[in-house]
Amino acid sequence: MPRVEDIEQFASRLYETGHEPEVLAEKGETLEPVPRPEEGLSADLAELFKEIPLEEPEAVPAEGAELGPKEELPPTVAEGELFEEVLEWREEGSVPPSEDEAFGELPEAMEPVAEEGGPFDEGVGTQLPEVSAVASEESITPPETGAILPEGGIEEGALEEGVLEGEEAPEAPSIEEFEMPEFPSLEEGEVVSEEDETPPIETEGEEFTFPPPSMEAPKGEEAEKEEAEKEAGELEEISVDELGGEEFSLGDFGAEFGILEAEEKKEEEPSINIPAGAAEVIAAVAEEEEFSLSDEEFDRFKKTLSDLPLNLRRAIEEVIGGNKASDEDQIKLIRYLLAGENLSTIASFTGRLLGRPLKVPKGYEKRTGLAYEAEKETLAYVLREKILPIVRLTLVSAFATAVLFYGAYLYIYRPLYARSLFRQGYALIEADRYREGNGYFDRAYRIWGDKEWYFRYADLFVKKKQYALAQAKYEELLAQYADYIHPRTEIRTERKKDSYFERGVLAYGDLESRVLENYEKAEKILKKLLQVDLYHWNGLLSLGDNYIRWAEVDPQKYQDARKTFGTLLQRYGDKDTILFRFLELFILTDEFEEVNRLKEYFEKKEKLEIDVGRYAMLGGYLIDKGKMEDVQNILRRAMKGDPQVADVHYQFARLFRATGKARDERIALDRTFSLYQEKETREGLTRKEVWKLIDTYRRDGEYRLTRREVLDAERSFQEGIRRYEDALKTGLLKANPTLGLLYVGLGNLYYYEGMKFQEALAQYTKAEASFIHDPEVSYRKGYIQYSFGNYEQAIFEFLKTESKYPEDRNVLFALATALYQRNDYAAASGYYRYLGEKLTSDRSKVRFLEPHIKPEDRALVLNLMKTYNNLGVTLKRLGDRTRKPDLTSEALVYLTDAIELHENYSRDRETKVRGETKNLAYLNMRKILNPALPYDLQIYSSIPLDLRNQEF
Repeated sequence: MPRVEDIEQFASRLYETGHEPEVLAEKGETLEPVPRPEEGLSADLAELFKEIPLEEPEAVPAEGAELGPKEELPPTVAEGELFEEVLEWREEGSVPPSEDEAFGELPEAMEPVAEEGGPFDEGVGTQLPEVSAVASEESITPPETGAILPEGGIEEGALEEGVLEGEEAPEAPSIEEFEMPEFPSLEEGEVVSEEDETPPIETEGEEFTFPPPSMEAPKGEEAEKEEAEKEAGELEEISVDELGGEEFSLGDFGAEFGILEAEEKKEEEPSINIPAGAAEVIAAVAEEEEFSLSDEEFDRFKKTLSDLPLNLRRAIEEVIGGNKASDEDQIKLIRYLLAGENLSTIASFTGRLLGRPLKVPKGYEKRTGLAYEAEKETLAYVLREKILPIVRLTLVSAFATAVLFYGAYLYIYRPLYARSLFRQGYALIEADRYREGNGYFDRAYRIWGDKEWYFRYADLFVKKKQYALAQAKYEELLAQYADYIHPRTEIRTERKKDSYFERGVLAYGDLESRVLENYEKAEKILKKLLQVDLYHWNGLLSLGDNYIRWAEVDPQKYQDARKTFGTLLQRYGDKDTILFRFLELFILTDEFEEVNRLKEYFEKKEKLEIDVGRYAMLGGYLIDKGKMEDVQNILRRAMKGDPQVADVHYQFARLFRATGKARDERIALDRTFSLYQEKETREGLTRKEVWKLIDTYRRDGEYRLTRREVLDAERSFQEGIRRYEDALKTGLLKANPTLGLLYVGLGNLYYYEGMKFQEALAQYTKAEASFIHDPEVSYRKGYIQYSFGNYEQAIFEFLKTESKYPEDRNVLFALATALYQRNDYAAASGYYRYLGEKLTSDRSKVRFLEPHIKPEDRALVLNLMKTYNNLGVTLKRLGDRTRKPDLTSEALVYLTDAIELHENYSRDRETKVRGETKNLAYLNMRKILNPALPYDLQIYSSIPLDLRNQEF
């Protein structure tokens, strides 16, 4: 049996190992020596058992003796009976009975035994009086949690676990003599958790104090041990606050034997915690079995204890320091530690002593602490536990970084870089560097295939009039959706069609049909949508529009358009969109009755989805037909639908010119210019819109020319001609007689205002190239040629005019005069004769000729006089050439008539006296009668400036 001094030396060395003096010194505390515990029962237990006589315990079975079967054990108290009263007051929520009330008078069978250390005291006899203490310390768990003894009594083996090997179970009192005392009441407001185990309440004689934590950081293998201990702490639900971060210390154990903190020495041994009360246990064992530890065993004990998980070390402290088990069980636990027993066995045994399971961290499960320490020295352990985690973390970090960077490269960098390239290419195309721009597009699309840029590039090419490049872009896009035949299986595979396919087909078809007027190709393109969906709404609408445009070249296509729209009507019903298509069809085919029927239908329908462009077309159609009654209402309704449609204002300008509202026409023309130019800048104009814009320039020039705004009119004509010629060069427009009037307008400006006959003749010639066949233009061209002395060209132009106006007096006089100047006297005399007859006929229709009052009468007299004079001279020339004297005589007759007309015209209205002036006919007659006179025969060679002149 060890002496007290040996135990004190043992405690001192344990304190030095735990570094408790240094830790307490850092906190400003000192180690207080703990007095030796008093022998015997504590004051409260003595008070509790003072009236209970204890019986002599039965002899403990000899070591190695086998226990009898379970049936031989005394019957146990049933669970329901044992805890019946406890459950009653817990369920009712009342205050539990006091200690005296709970125990009352103990039966004789439960009287304490006088002797100490007997088997009854260690096994069963001492357990029953401690029920109240256990209940107060660990707080009773409700029955529904399952923490109370299982149904049917104490589990098999429960008693055996509290008996040392080789001992027989003590005899228990009979069930009739045993009464379960009531448990003391819980503190008011104390809540019993159903999930967590409440830590035991400390009694007066029992204090567990934990020294402050050591500030030394673990090194090397001890660092790993600390991590394992933290993991174990989480499993045991021991928070850092509970532990306080302190190392395991001896607590009261060292102080009990007079070991002071000042005697501690710094050692490099692992810090351990020998629970308080270990000295008593060792002393008790030494008394009976002379249990002692050598220095080697003590070192091994410290080493083993320090290698245990934190939760298990805390549990051992609770068992040994808190007297949670008998002395034999505590010694057995120490022996387990000294023997280096399997960790799971130690944990299981300790858990049974405490009545709760203890979990061992994974790193400790299948090895002892010593085996674990030995394994830590191996290369495999170092690789697995130190190097491999670092490598794993490095690889995982590297992989995550790689994934992050690769994802950023794929979905952030590549799209942004491709977008930058797309924009650079777009800017190059705007600068007319088409090949370089397409190169940037190809690079960008290989990096990030954004199909949206196909449409942007194609639209820009259309705006730049680079239609071939726009076609190529659409071809590239649609090629990605083309079905293909597998080269090996020869199976036709259909690629999935998405929204980009639909947009591409519609845009490409519109380009070919509306802009390039390649209607057959547009039909093939648009039918690709119908292959996907036979009744595709947009596909059928676009196909019908293509047939309508095609019908301008091939009228048979109107029937195809009618069938297409009929299919839509049958499939989708009489929607306004379809009916407006039919309206356009009827206007173009000039089916006035059908147009009028739809017009009335639209006028009666209040909630009409107006197709503004086609409704404006209806207004223009009615203007052409001269049906002006409803045009203004139609155009106003169309403008209400969308006031930004230029076509509506264009038709308004036509209406106001037809109705003579010049001021309103001016406003409409200005608004039309503004809207067309804005749309041209924003998205470009269609072929028809370009046509109407050019025609607006023509109308503006004509409007200004009639108001003598010569410079503004000239600018409008010139701008319209420029746009017209550009459209002709690019193939957007073809020569058109309406737009050819631009040349006529500019030619008239030069012809009338500046007398710039050469410039005027050039404009008139260009007008004829645009299929202008205007008799007046031909006459003006003839006049210019006549003024230039090109009588043959003049005669040619006059003949074209004469074919349209065979009885026009100005044309006949100009043609006859031009023939005379070309010395074609026979033809000239013929036209003069015919003209004379027409003029004589006109004179005969006037009952009272008043040349001095009426301009038309004056013009008639003067024209007839000039015609007679020219005819007389022509006949004289022809007679001299043909040597026919009768022609000379006839010439004198016409000259006489001319002289008479002049004399009558020149007489004074009051006195009727002839004028002193002699006319040309008088002089010509004198020459004929007296050929020796020094002048030649003359005619009136001036011809009218245009067909509207009354006087030659």
